[in-house]
Amino acid sequence: MSRITNRFSFAASASVLALTLMASVASAQDVPADEAAAAEEIVVTGSRIPRLEVELANPIVAVSGATIEESGDTSITDVLLRAPALTSSIGSNRSGGRDALFGETGVNLLELRNLGVDRTLVLVNGRRHIAGRANSAAVDINTIPQDLIDRVDVLTGGVSAVYGADAVSGVVNFVTKRDFQGLRARGQMGISDEGDAGQQFGSIIAGTNFANDKGNIAIAYEFANSERLTSFARPFSGDPLRNRQLLRDLGDFPDNPTRFDRVIQTNVTWADSSRDGAIDLDLDGIPDFTGSGRPYDRGIVLRSAGGRAIGGSNTPTAGYFGDIRPATRRHVANILTSYEFSPALKLYAEGKYVRASAFSVGQPSFDFFTFIEPDNAFLAQRFGPNAAPDGALLTRDNFDLGQRGERNKRETYRSVIGAEGEISENARYDLSYVYGRNTATTVLTSNLIGDRFFAALDAVRAPNGQIVCRTTLNASAPISGFAGAPTTFTPGANSPCRPLNFFGENVATPEALAFVLADNATRTRITQNVVNGSIIGDFDSLFKLPGGSLGFAVGAEYRQETGRFTPDPLVVAGALRDFSQSPVSGGKFNVKEVFAELRAPILADRPFFHLLEASAAIRLSDYSTAIGKTTTWNLSGVYAPVADLRFRGSYSKSVRAPNISELFDPQGGAFDFVQDPCDVTRLGDGTSFRQANCTALLTGLGLTPAQIANFSPSTDAQNTTSRRGL
Repeated sequence: MSRITNRFSFAASASVLALTLMASVASAQDVPADEAAAAEEIVVTGSRIPRLEVELANPIVAVSGATIEESGDTSITDVLLRAPALTSSIGSNRSGGRDALFGETGVNLLELRNLGVDRTLVLVNGRRHIAGRANSAAVDINTIPQDLIDRVDVLTGGVSAVYGADAVSGVVNFVTKRDFQGLRARGQMGISDEGDAGQQFGSIIAGTNFANDKGNIAIAYEFANSERLTSFARPFSGDPLRNRQLLRDLGDFPDNPTRFDRVIQTNVTWADSSRDGAIDLDLDGIPDFTGSGRPYDRGIVLRSAGGRAIGGSNTPTAGYFGDIRPATRRHVANILTSYEFSPALKLYAEGKYVRASAFSVGQPSFDFFTFIEPDNAFLAQRFGPNAAPDGALLTRDNFDLGQRGERNKRETYRSVIGAEGEISENARYDLSYVYGRNTATTVLTSNLIGDRFFAALDAVRAPNGQIVCRTTLNASAPISGFAGAPTTFTPGANSPCRPLNFFGENVATPEALAFVLADNATRTRITQNVVNGSIIGDFDSLFKLPGGSLGFAVGAEYRQETGRFTPDPLVVAGALRDFSQSPVSGGKFNVKEVFAELRAPILADRPFFHLLEASAAIRLSDYSTAIGKTTTWNLSGVYAPVADLRFRGSYSKSVRAPNISELFDPQGGAFDFVQDPCDVTRLGDGTSFRQANCTALLTGLGLTPAQIANFSPSTDAQNTTSRRGL
């Protein structure tokens, strides 16, 4: 999938048509060079203590708002993932199709160092932001207005002691424009070289000072739209003959150390599975005919390749996993205001509303060795009476039922109110309250209802010659392939069941499809309340260190998170064939924290000591859940013998506390493919000790070294059920 992503990202960024309409009036961000040189100490990401320059032990990578604008991308994440530490982030090309998790279609999430989105803390102006989806604490970057961004600071390394839980791999802080004056409008449109995947973007910002420049108010609106791109629209992803995959070399079994283990293959297919059905009439596990009645060509079945083959009557894997990128649309409105009564009191407030929608399709539903009764009317119609006296097995990729998709609608609200000011010449305070709420409706499309599907598939001929569901003739008849009695319909003469023909492609009637398919809506709501207060200053009124001011920051924070997850009734009842989930209501937790930070510039501007500085931070947290009390801390130092050489080091303990979903969600189910590191084809993929370790492990399980050496799994019923994810 990375190949698809890289190709499309390059084409999109290289072919943007710049229809940019811009009217700008000088804003407060356009600071003359001489004024910038005389700037006072500022607060940098990773510390609450102001300083003249970035002297942190962990360097910060900053991406300016101008860089994001000039990229031509309508997704901020697509720009940021070009930074090495953020390459594993979920941008546009991973937020649709098979790659998007449940409820994640159209959501952009940042991930530092490939350690998971829940271990990357995202802040806006140093404050927490409401999560972008219900089962995670990760922030949807699409809810952050692009044209209000002044810069984005990326800091790797645990800073939980400074900002709280979730900053295990680091923090990404979005610093927005402040005290904006004037009017700025911008519009942008673009398409790919192929004339599709269009993008449209527009924004307008207006701001003014008032009350002799004591106050400022600014409003901003932003619209972005990105069109859906299906994988079938690109030959490299949708054409079987041009879609290339790196798979196991058939001539290298069990393993020749002088030969490459994997080679590039084209025309890759799913072994023994077809879009119109792979029919096994003699129950030997190998298809005999296609559902259309032609002899089945298995192609070249690949060993240790996750149930794949080359060519044949099989379903191509090209295009199988859905869209390259989803269709997305968002409206973002912001208001920012502040008023300074005196140096001791400045009030500020922010308000945000985001409405976003997204749609994408993934892979189709599928059947593996589904049993067909011997008297099935469609079986006899295709292959003749008594063609399968013991029944048949059907394996099929159900493209004609529609590729399963996800449609999301989200609303995000966030407000910030606060006060800041001077306590004395050497200390300042900041007190703020943040409220956030995210509501979402997620509709899963083209899902099979379990009891209805198997009842419709079990079709027989009625005495009058018509093909009907068996349960229509006999209300008490068990449903083949389904355990228990039906719950979503009532069998009998007046049953809504309509027989489903799976022998061929696009042969099912609309009435049968309407009976077995359903769209399912799940609703989620999460809220966040954060109260934070801090005092920041130095001890200059008492003493100064040889290297400068001894700075400090102390404070406290209270945070409450709540979540509600209400699945569709069919999902709760377990009526869907491939998915089930129980509702979550009333899930919440709170955490009370105190923190402190100290910065000690020991020496500066001395021979061999251009700078010698040490810093420390600690945070004590008390969670209302079983997590209880935690302590996080950070120690760091910077030594620069000369201005052009700097040594940095840090050691920290960070915490990622469980989110609402991890604390309160009931158990659920899913499919995944687990790779066995001791598979003979993967023994050479690890360290030099893997083979010895695997031999010892498998010998302990009762296998002899000879059995291990000769083990070479092939495509069979045991591994095909896990070859594809949902």
